[in-house]
Amino acid sequence: MSDTSEEKVQSEVAFSKLRFLIALLLGIIGACFIWVAVPINNYFLNINQVSDSYIPEIVLAMLSLLTLCINPLLSRIRTVWRMTHRQLALVLGIWLMASVVPGTGLLGNLPYALARNNQAANTDMAAAAMYKATPLPPALFPDQMEMGKETPVSDGFLGGIKADASIPWRTWLRVLAAWAPLILGIWLMMIGLGMIVYPQWRERERLSFPLLTMYEALIETPDEGRHFAPVLRDRIFWVGALIVFLVHSFNGLSLHTGGRFPDFSLGWNLWQLFQEGVWRYSPWTLRGGSLYFILIGIVYFMPNRTSFSIWSGIVGFAVFWMLKDAYFPMFGASNPYPDFRAGAWLAYGLGILFLGRSHWLHVARSMFTKGQEGTLVRDRAAGWFFLAGCISMVAWFMWAGLSIGVSIGYLLFGVLLTLLAARVVSETGLPLFNFTPFVPSRFLSLFPHDWWTSAAVYIGGYVSLLFNFGARICAGAMMCLGVGLDRERPPREQPRVGRIFFLVLVAGIFVAGATHLWIAYRNEVAVDGKTPISRLGRNRMNDAQKAAIQFHAGAQLTPPAVERWPFLVGGIIVAAGLQACCLAFPKWPVHPIALLFMGSQVGDAMWPSIFLGWLLKTLITNYGGARGYRAARPFFLGLVMGEIFAVIVWTLVPAAMMLFGNDPAAVDHVNILLNI
Repeated sequence: MSDTSEEKVQSEVAFSKLRFLIALLLGIIGACFIWVAVPINNYFLNINQVSDSYIPEIVLAMLSLLTLCINPLLSRIRTVWRMTHRQLALVLGIWLMASVVPGTGLLGNLPYALARNNQAANTDMAAAAMYKATPLPPALFPDQMEMGKETPVSDGFLGGIKADASIPWRTWLRVLAAWAPLILGIWLMMIGLGMIVYPQWRERERLSFPLLTMYEALIETPDEGRHFAPVLRDRIFWVGALIVFLVHSFNGLSLHTGGRFPDFSLGWNLWQLFQEGVWRYSPWTLRGGSLYFILIGIVYFMPNRTSFSIWSGIVGFAVFWMLKDAYFPMFGASNPYPDFRAGAWLAYGLGILFLGRSHWLHVARSMFTKGQEGTLVRDRAAGWFFLAGCISMVAWFMWAGLSIGVSIGYLLFGVLLTLLAARVVSETGLPLFNFTPFVPSRFLSLFPHDWWTSAAVYIGGYVSLLFNFGARICAGAMMCLGVGLDRERPPREQPRVGRIFFLVLVAGIFVAGATHLWIAYRNEVAVDGKTPISRLGRNRMNDAQKAAIQFHAGAQLTPPAVERWPFLVGGIIVAAGLQACCLAFPKWPVHPIALLFMGSQVGDAMWPSIFLGWLLKTLITNYGGARGYRAARPFFLGLVMGEIFAVIVWTLVPAAMMLFGNDPAAVDHVNILLNI
């Protein structure tokens, strides 16, 4: 090779590294903005939630600014300055992972629940007796856990302090140090799991990854001589976005002007019509609902079998419950469905592992195999990420006073929910869901009673907080998206991305955590003067604390296992049967993923939109074929982005009104997605 050729190669390598550093810097700057803006907006201003989903509105707004304004401007100045697809993929991945930390995923719940429990332990006799008999490490809480002791750190956090008083930063750093092995272990496990399952699901099982399809379209490289991605130059995209944006804009203007603009209601209430005969037993699922354009758009990118299964399963379950209450009221006193669904989810998770068993074995072998082959490097790193996280979690549970059996049980519970969350996001693209009925106590109470202690019951509440509620925005699912954004990235580079994402999460604890502390200590309530900051977060552990107190007093937490096993086994059989039918018969219409949404509040809110999206896609593909499907894709992506734009605008409007002197308590909010 000539000297000139070597210099050219070295120059290209240096320029590639420079592009990587620029993308990394931009990603970190955007992440810091997310960590500061989300706590202020979601908890202090208490407007629309802008981060707690797998389509974080704040991330899409920042991405739109980047792809519609900054990147085209750089391209016009000098083409080589334009950010490439690989740069945008890294930036977007960092922003998606950053959105895990400040809200429901962690900091919107954990510190508030800790402070509330600390207060209860010092003021409630039953709680104090339970905590005194429970060998929980004192370092887990910000104040002393003893009846009659003052709790200044917790009181100030939940009720504010005087302006001249200092925030107890050191105390919270001590609490963070006590919880860090569990939190970091969970994130390591999730990142490793995401790196393990992504190639299996993308390359072997050919999952659709609807969210990746949408994200990839937004960051796609512009055609030669163009400055915008192809979808952003498609008129039908802007038609869809404009329709949705105008609908929400008229609703917002009508709200803020006292009805001077027309209001296009997207919800309905048919309660009065369901008063005769069997219909009076119908649940809210059938009596009312709302339309969400973001869901209609996502369903277009979802496989038909999946979308059909979800909406039909939700409706079918509602009809079943209605008929049960009408004709078999004697069975209404007990609710076997939580155990049935727990069995179904367990079977579905095990089925996912069974399908990928050869890949998991390959990862296990790679952990102890030397070599620099790309896939080997990726799988070896993924395996060690996953194993290190699991070991850290079990060690923390045992340090907190739990038996080895309960510790491993909670680990398996967390891994199962992470696997299910990542699978649902990868397969459906739905922005949120919940695992609320599948709580740790119902899972582990099927195991020997000798494993149980008050500490195990209580810590199970935090396991539920971090995995059940945390599934609303899970780092494992975000890892699948982050890795998949750049298909050109060689497998050997993916461990570096995993390390970057892990460091992003760690940095987020400090920046977003400091923001939460500053907001809580400097403000007694939210800006409206009445809403407690993180009202939901401070109450998340109330049920677990109550259960631990009852267990300490000798009460039984759940029905006897012998009564529950039939329902659990029934769920396993149904889910396994549906999964087997999906594998054996390509045209089998019902997917076991529907069992996740049946009987859930999120499912009840989403099914009308999922049904409409499925219906529109079916009509387009039946009458327009593949050509019609491709032509309509930008329109449905426009529906998603139009609702995202509307959320951002109608979050900024009330914030601006407060900034310019309007009484925060009198400023109305346009709640676009809060009901999901």
